[in-house]
Amino acid sequence: SVSPSPPPQGLASGADDPHFKFAHGGSADLRGQDNKCFFMLSHTNISLSTCFRKAEYIDDQNRTVHGTYMTAAFLTVITTTNKTLFVSYKAGEVEPHSAHISAKAGAQQTARNVELTSDNKEMTDGNVHIAVKPATQGVAMMVTQLGRWAVEVSTAPYFDGIGDKKVKMHRVDVKAHPLSPSIEAGPVWP
Repeated sequence: SVSPSPPPQGLASGADDPHFKFAHGGSADLRGQDNKCFFMLSHTNISLSTCFRKAEYIDDQNRTVHGTYMTAAFLTVITTTNKTLFVSYKAGEVEPHSAHISAKAGAQQTARNVELTSDNKEMTDGNVHIAVKPATQGVAMMVTQLGRWAVEVSTAPYFDGIGDKKVKMHRVDVKAHPLSPSIEAGPVWP
């Protein structure tokens, strides 16, 4: 098993409804669009996108909020074995307990479709290590592109709806950071 490198400075994250913290300082709140996905990270041999779902609720200051939450994360990573890994982590109505990985080698789709759970915890392909671990809510997933990037995806509950129409939902929170200071000088995807 390959151990990920310790993270340097430069952590970027998106959490809650969602609030973003950027790698070089600064922050922003983002209102996504219902059932739309947006790229959060796009760099050489790795991309991360998250999908949004609308939400309406009363906040802790008794205000009605018409917002969005991230409810799915998708990573595409090219390994040193020239495979493209497609990794998905979906929340929403169901608390996630697994990550799904499919692999493509060249123009041929392989038969390798893997579901990682807290029982089947990790896989490595070339320079990419994917691990799933039990968390306070569901499971957390860490995708490490050794020497390059680490991306963590986790989940937390929220309640959508007002009054008697409240439904327990699950959002995704993401963190990404470069594992080397030289990463920022590299070209972006592809």
